[in-house]
This record gives sequence, structure tokens and C-alpha cells, in this order.
Amino acid sequence: MQTEQNGQQVHGKRLLTWLSKTTVFWLYFTLSAVILALAAFTQLVSSARYTRVLTENYMKQTESSFYEHCDAFAESVMGTYGVPTVVAESVDYANLQRIASGQLPKTAGVLALNGIRSSFSTLLGGPPKVACTESFLYLPFADALCTASRIFSQAEQCFEDYLLYEGISAAELKQRLQTEQMISYIPGTKVSVGGKEPATCVTFLFRSSRDGIVMGLVFREEDLHTALRFSELPADSYLNIAAAGDRTIYSCGEAVKGESYHVLTRSLHGVGWTATVGVPHAYFDELTRPTHTFAVLLLAVTMFVGLALSFLFSTAGSRPLRRMLSAYAAGDETSEQRNELMRLAELLASSHLRTQEVNRVLSFNLLVRVFSGGVLTQEDEARLLESYPILDAPCRVAIVHTAVPNEEFEQSAVTELLREHLPESFAAATVSRLESGILLPDDADALHELAAILEGVNSQLAVDGLSALCGVSAPFTGAHGVYAAVRQARFSVPIRETSIIEVFSAEESGETRPGVFSWLTHEKLYQAIMNNDEEGTLTFLRGLAADRHAPGDVREVFYGIRFVLRSTARELNLPLPEADSLEYREEMRVKENFRQMEELVRVLFDRMRARKELGAETLSENIVAYVTESFANPDLSATEISNRFALPIKAVYAAVREQTGQSLGDYLTAVRMKEAARLLCTTTDSVDSVAAACGYTAQSTFYRVFKKYYGESPNKYRSLH
Repeated sequence: MQTEQNGQQVHGKRLLTWLSKTTVFWLYFTLSAVILALAAFTQLVSSARYTRVLTENYMKQTESSFYEHCDAFAESVMGTYGVPTVVAESVDYANLQRIASGQLPKTAGVLALNGIRSSFSTLLGGPPKVACTESFLYLPFADALCTASRIFSQAEQCFEDYLLYEGISAAELKQRLQTEQMISYIPGTKVSVGGKEPATCVTFLFRSSRDGIVMGLVFREEDLHTALRFSELPADSYLNIAAAGDRTIYSCGEAVKGESYHVLTRSLHGVGWTATVGVPHAYFDELTRPTHTFAVLLLAVTMFVGLALSFLFSTAGSRPLRRMLSAYAAGDETSEQRNELMRLAELLASSHLRTQEVNRVLSFNLLVRVFSGGVLTQEDEARLLESYPILDAPCRVAIVHTAVPNEEFEQSAVTELLREHLPESFAAATVSRLESGILLPDDADALHELAAILEGVNSQLAVDGLSALCGVSAPFTGAHGVYAAVRQARFSVPIRETSIIEVFSAEESGETRPGVFSWLTHEKLYQAIMNNDEEGTLTFLRGLAADRHAPGDVREVFYGIRFVLRSTARELNLPLPEADSLEYREEMRVKENFRQMEELVRVLFDRMRARKELGAETLSENIVAYVTESFANPDLSATEISNRFALPIKAVYAAVREQTGQSLGDYLTAVRMKEAARLLCTTTDSVDSVAAACGYTAQSTFYRVFKKYYGESPNKYRSLH
């Protein structure tokens, strides 16, 4: 006995030493980790700020470069508006006018045009800073056109022999020169200049208000993009050139919806245009990503090194106190004070746990009391709302009624079973000897989830010969409405076991509130389906869609119908996976939503007819034949077969075993392996091709299954056989 007590004391002292060591270690480590976290946070903020400044710097560089390119482009075409005046003041221009009016002989026209072309070339002042593919001057009163290298006494001849626009006739071009506005353009079109290779060009036209003289500047799109620095920007940028009044002259690209852009705008002085580019912010983020990545890696390395140092310092810092506690464990007098501190800490910790447990029990008792119709004080109601915040929002009460086979049954067992499966947002309590109450949110998903949980609970209760039915109340808010909701839920408990859950209907209870999907509605819809009355079912469904429901009740009726269709299909052993994916869509009208439900009804009746037309034995043979023929399909599965033959998955497994004596998986493997062996021995196809032909998408899986089935790898099997 004495030896056992000494052993217990030694064990207790070791436990105390370990506990103290662990506590002190974590105290040191937590303090170091907090300091490290603050330093890391500071570094993270600094790196984020630096990245932001770097991004702004890239934006400013892009903006400065764009402005410089715009100014250079404007300077290149700056004399456009002065062209008609300068030309008009020349002697050659006056002579050309006199020739056109008949005062001079037409033979002098060539000399006049040459003189105008010379003035035109001098006016351009040499080659422009922006590469211009061609420029021309159209004189409408003489129907003449001058280019930098040739003159044409007839404008159409230029567009037929020298300046060729793909898809635009010479007559159309001449008409545009005569009728276009003051500033216009010919958009991106394939243009051939002097017999050269056609290229996509943009032509800017400037018309004089004096005599209608038109000056044209032809730019290749690539040169125009280079001139405005657009070619250096990412592909998802956009460019827009507009004249006065925001009239678009040229545009390239467009803003992507949902994308954020850095927009730059520059006026082209002397030309009267405005150039705008939009650069995605993602482009600048991409430029700064290496810097940001380096900062994150540096932070990770710093954190790792810091944690390692914190661990070392914490271990070293806790060592002196560990020695002191070891001395206390050996009976040191100075340990008494430390012993009291430890006892106080243990007392506070246990008191806190007891307080939490007491509050939980009190709140649970309050919920049981309010389910039973007990009166709550204002303080009790505040505590209940604090413990169950679900009551602050619209919610419902569900009453689960259990049929009792004997007097030894306790409803608390059902309540505990429900708690194991209910999500955290639900609350459950035992109301009476036969009833469990559930508090749940007011939405269709919660009702759908509750129905699924009840089905699972009933499958477990069936072992003991029990079954549970559930009624759900109308929505309410606040603790004061709980007991009224309990009465509504009791009224709605179904009268048939085939209907597991029903929602309260005020219409059938005599209240003026519009009715929702009740047990009576459930029963009518269920009987119409079971009587194989497709037209009657659809008529009843259309009647529900035509009723005037409150906005919240429409969804409830929709999901109530879906629940009946799904549960009835399950009762008939018919698969109906389409019901699981059918959801009420707020953006659609009520009739359109219920039209989806009509299609689901038609699918159900089609499968009922298909089941009736095909006998059980023939059906089993067809299933096995389908598996034998479709073995090469890698997606072949019990679910796929179930959907094809309108059968539950269990029936598919039973049919295959009945016909072959094997499970579905074993039979499918045998069929595939026999075909694989045949292909290996009779063809020269690769092993990969053989695997694919037998329904295996992964070569490793094929190798593993083949070796397990034949005891040899595919290659060795081919060499031996």
C-alpha cells in the first residue's frame, strides 16, 4: 500500500512538472510569436505599400510615354487645318481655278497640278515624325488629286491605278471625299499603294470649309499604334480617337466587362482630336508581381527563422522555472506559494467550465419550457435569444411525432438521434413522451435538409420497429411565437407514413392567411400519381401554379411538390435524379418555374410506363446485355445504367447478380479482361490502345487489374500467348 502511494506521488509530481513546463514554454513562445507577428505585419504592410508605390510609378511612366507619343503625333499632322489656305494663296491654285472656269486652256492643267503638288510637298515639311504610308490632296472643283509622288487629273483614276482600297470602289471613295464631314476617316481596310503589298490602313480625311479641298493621310494600323504607344500595351487594352463633340474617328479594342482599367486621355493640339487609351490594372499588377513575390518569400523566411528562434528562446527561458518546480516536487518550502497559484488557476478554469455548462443547461431548459408553453420572464427571453440567435430571424418549429410500440420507449433517444444529424444552425429538445421539437431557419433548403435527415433517422428507427412523422409550422420571429408555432406544427403532422414531413397550412386550419403546401395537398397529389393519372396530376399542378400565393409561400409550394414527386418515385423504386437538381429560380416567373415541375412529372410517368412495358426477367437480360455491349465506355456505372433503364441502383445490382451470379463490378471486369486478352493476342495495338478500347482511361489501373486477373502483366501475357 505504501509503495502504491509513493508511486502515485511520484507520478503526480512528474505530471505537475510537465504541466508547468508546458505552460511556461507556451507563455514564452506565445509572447515571442506575438512580437514576431507584429514585426511580420509591419513588414507585410511595408511591402504592400512599396508595391503600391511601384505600381503608381509604372502608371506614371506609361502616362508620360503616352503623352509624349500623342504630342509627337499631333505635331506630325499639325498643319492639316492650314493646308487649304496655303494652297489657295498659290498662283498654281488660281490658275487651276481659271482652267476649271474656262479662262485658260486645259493644256495648262498639268503645269498647275505640278505646282500645287510641289506646294503640297513643301507644306508637309519633309518626312513626318510618324510614318505615313501615303498622303493626298483632293481638289473637288477640278476633280484632280495630288499625291506625294504622282498627280491625277481625275480622282477616280488614282483609286483605280495607284491607291487601291480593298472592297471600296473608286466611285465610292470619290463620293466620300465629296460628301464626308469636316473630319472623318476610312476605317481599317486593306490598301495597296503603288502596287505594293496590301496592308491594313486607316485614312484620316480633313476637309476645308472654304473650297472643299480634302487632305488625306494614310497610316498603317501598326504605324498608328506605334505612334500612340498602343502597340506596347497588353492585348486587352483599348484605343479611341475622337473629334469635337466626342465623335469617334478611330477605335481599336474595347473594355472587357468586369475588368478594371487605368484610363489615359490626351488632347492632340492643333489637330482638334482627343486620344484615349485604357490599360488593364492587371497589367500593372503583373509588372509588380515579382517584387511582391520576393517580399512574400522574404516574409516566409523571416517567419520560419523567427519561429525557430522563438522555440529555442522559449525552451531556454522555461528551464529555470522547471528547476524550481522540480525542487517543489521534492518538498522544497518555496514551492508552497507556487502551489497555491496553481490551485487558484485550476479553480478559476474549472469555475469557468462549470459556468459555461450551467448556462448551457439553463438555456436548454428554457427552450424545453417555451416548447411546452411555459411563461418566460423578460430576463429568460433575453437569455434564450442570446443562446439561440436563430430566433432573431424568421424561423420555424418542427414537431417530430414518434409511434410508440411499447411503454419502455423514451422519446429522448429520438431527440439524441436527431441531434447527431442536425446541423449547428438547428436546435432540438424533447417536448413530451411522444414528441421532439426542432428549431430551424425559415428557408426551403432547411426544409429539404430536414426531410433528408428524417429519412435517415427513420431508417435507423425501423430496426426497433419505430417510425417518425414531422409537421412544420409557419414562419415566425422571436421567442414569444414559439408555442403558437408548436401548435401549428402538431396540426400539420402527416396522417400517412408515406408522407414523412408536412408544412402548416393556415387555409385548412380556418385562418385567413393564404394556404401553403399542406398534408391534404400532399395527399391529393400523391393519389393522382399512384392512380397513374398523368393528365390529372398536371391539371392539379397547374391549379397550384395559378393560385395566388404570398411571395414566401410560392417557394414552399414548389419544394413541397418536389418532395412529393421524389418520395413517390422512391416508393415506386423509380430513379428520379432530376428532382435533386431542380431549384426555384427567382429571376423566372412563377408559371415558368412550375412549367419545370410539369416536365419533371412527365419524366416520372414516362419511367412508370417504361417499367410497365418491360417485364422483370426481360429487364434483367437487357441490363446484362447493355453491360456486355458497353464495356468500352469508361463512364459505365450503376448510376448510368439506373438512369437508362429507370431503375433504382439496388435493382441494377440485383438484376446483374441474378443473371450472371456475379456483382456488377466483377462481371464488368471479366468482360473487359477477356476482350483485353483477345486484343493482346490477335492485334499489334499498343497496351495503351488496348486499355482505352476496354474502357480504362488510366494505364496504371489497366496494368493493376490485368495482373490481378491473369497473374501476369499485359506485355508478358502477349509474349507467352
